[in-house]
Amino acid sequence: WQRRAREALHHDLRLAGEQNAAVAAGHNRLAAGSLAGAQDARDRAPLDNTAAAALSQAIARQADRAKDAVNAAESALREGDLVRASRELRAARGLHSKAEDLAGLEARLLERVMQQVKESFTEGRLNRARQELALLGDIGRERPDRIEIAEALRLASDAARALSEDHYVQAGVLLG
Repeated sequence: WQRRAREALHHDLRLAGEQNAAVAAGHNRLAAGSLAGAQDARDRAPLDNTAAAALSQAIARQADRAKDAVNAAESALREGDLVRASRELRAARGLHSKAEDLAGLEARLLERVMQQVKESFTEGRLNRARQELALLGDIGRERPDRIEIAEALRLASDAARALSEDHYVQAGVLLG
């Protein structure tokens, strides 16, 4: 009976260790904005105890907060408040990187901001265009049109600086 008691104790300790590891992994994934990863870790928890239940509740709360942030970003975009839309979109992405409607919202925000950046650029308002582009933060950073307009802004700013310093040849080279 002592051997069986020791085996049972070791079994319980192993299960508790697996439980703690699964719950800790779930919280780590939740903090990284991966609700699917957190739910997967929760599903791998061998026991259904208060720690697992707390993780499930935390997942549900974070999903609700992400949905609220997406809705707030949608509302801000409809109202034309691009600063708030960008802020809420980044918050939603931080809470749940694969939230429903996030990709479409991001595309619409990018399109709207890029349109304003291009308008400001063609009007010669380089600082305004740079500020509008900065609204996006890291949203769409790898998009070719964003990279191109950022480079065009840099070249135009360098050319304007060269002109103000009477370096006409350098400005001509920069402007191509």
